[in-house]
Amino acid sequence: TATLNASDRLTLDTPSLHLTGNLTVEGTIQAHGDITAADIGLQRHHHTAQGPNAPTTPAQG
Repeated sequence: TATLNASDRLTLDTPSLHLTGNLTVEGTIQAHGDITAADIGLQRHHHTAQGPNAPTTPAQG
């Protein structure tokens, strides 16, 4: 176990970051690009259901 404490901010200035385990965040996440999960992007995905009372369908990539 390792703990890193920073008084204000921690910056990792690298073109790529790879984490091999689970990630837990206790706070807000802000992203300036798209977020992808299971090959589906948050910015360009869509759902196929129509209308205010339609059930939510799985996201389509």
